[in-house]
Amino acid sequence: MQRMRSEQQELVQARDEAVRRHDLLLGSRAQEEEGKVADIVSLQREVKEKNAKLVLLHTRFQQAEGQIAGFKETNTSILAEMKHLNQQLVEERRKCLELEREVQVGRFSSDKSHDYQLLMEDLRLEKR
Repeated sequence: MQRMRSEQQELVQARDEAVRRHDLLLGSRAQEEEGKVADIVSLQREVKEKNAKLVLLHTRFQQAEGQIAGFKETNTSILAEMKHLNQQLVEERRKCLELEREVQVGRFSSDKSHDYQLLMEDLRLEKR
């Protein structure tokens, strides 16, 4: 009888041990599941934050592209204006050189005319 009781006690202890192991296993699985859920929530939060940053960066990128397009337009316009002004400058320089030549020719003619007037006066004086 005692042997039976001893065997029963061993069986009860084995059963209790099995129940404890089962409870531990279930507990650790529950903890694992809770950990996984926490990880998933954390990852979802991280994805939302990164998505918000991505949207912000995308918006900034579009703004920068718009600014660059505006700068290109302005640059093209300025270059066209510079080309036009450069052509005007070349034309004005050409006119200036032309006028300088005319002034030189006029001075030369004036000098010659003055020389001729002096010569004529000398000749008149000699005639008298």
